[in-house]
Amino acid sequence: MHGNLPNSANETSFSPARARFFLLLSLGVILYLTLYPFDFGPKVNPFDLSLPFGPKHHSLPDMLSNFCFFIPFGVFFFWSFPVKGRLFWGCLAGALVSLGVEILQQYLPGRSPSLTDLLFNTAGTFTGLVAAPQIRKVLRLRAQTLDLLALALAFYLLYEPFLFTFDWGEIKENLKHFSPGLDLRNVFLPSVLLGFALRRYPFIFVLFLFGILEFGRLFLVSTPPILGSTLARFFFTLLCYAVFQKRSYLLRPLFAGAYLLEALYPYHFSWPSHLPWENLIPFQAGFSSNPLDTAFNLLRSVFLFFFWGACGGSLKGALLLAGASEILQLFVPGRYFDLTTLILAALGVLAAQKLTWRGKDAL
Repeated sequence: MHGNLPNSANETSFSPARARFFLLLSLGVILYLTLYPFDFGPKVNPFDLSLPFGPKHHSLPDMLSNFCFFIPFGVFFFWSFPVKGRLFWGCLAGALVSLGVEILQQYLPGRSPSLTDLLFNTAGTFTGLVAAPQIRKVLRLRAQTLDLLALALAFYLLYEPFLFTFDWGEIKENLKHFSPGLDLRNVFLPSVLLGFALRRYPFIFVLFLFGILEFGRLFLVSTPPILGSTLARFFFTLLCYAVFQKRSYLLRPLFAGAYLLEALYPYHFSWPSHLPWENLIPFQAGFSSNPLDTAFNLLRSVFLFFFWGACGGSLKGALLLAGASEILQLFVPGRYFDLTTLILAALGVLAAQKLTWRGKDAL
């Protein structure tokens, strides 16, 4: 594959009408995630007016998730209204949406409305507004964009769930639990993405960048390192690098295979004791985990299938891949079927096709 993504620069369209569709979609996702399960009652939660990083403790994952959820709102607001003052009006819109959500959360058991949430929601909106022009420039590039997207997505997966630590005491504690074992989670997909992104570069550069990424994981991501996982990732990255140098058209098949391998790990299968019908409710399963894990898992699915759409994968193929992996996970203990993944897969592919490339001739 050498530069055959979109057919012309004119196919990279960001019409305000399309952007408004995704703005409304992002607003709907925000309202769903912040107000679920919509069991409003008498006022049960006081509004917390304490400031972040003040004497009162505020959860860092909660603050980061509030920040991340509003970034797409800011991006799509900027693209929706090509007028002067978009920065001001976008921030105001994000703040008003957040304020409305926080007021309503006072009537939802288990929710904690706060000034901190309002501030981080607004900061996320502002970040999206500021980043929108640069994102548009990047998405208007041609072949190199897919390489950059693959590299960014590999980084995103390798550094999940972004619980960085700069505490030397915690780093030393993690190193004490250094394991020679093997964990194949986050091995196959990052390897495919890195191998594809680096296929045009010399072998020595691949070694250098891989070493930097793994060294960063060791000292930044607050999880103990596993030697077997690093070696497996290194082996599969080099294998994909060699394949993609001459056969980049294999990207979609290898990506699909890696996606299924990641979904079905640890490859212990048994007949399901019951069918989790409650997971047919979109986003239901995510509420059982902490906010940052929920945000990461949602964005992970959207980004992966955005990449699928960007490299020419069809909507039908994305739904087939997501559906197959979710159904097969019924037979893996500890995994579950979740309809949310299919919705996010469709969203990712549509975003890639409508906002960036047509996609049908991408590879």
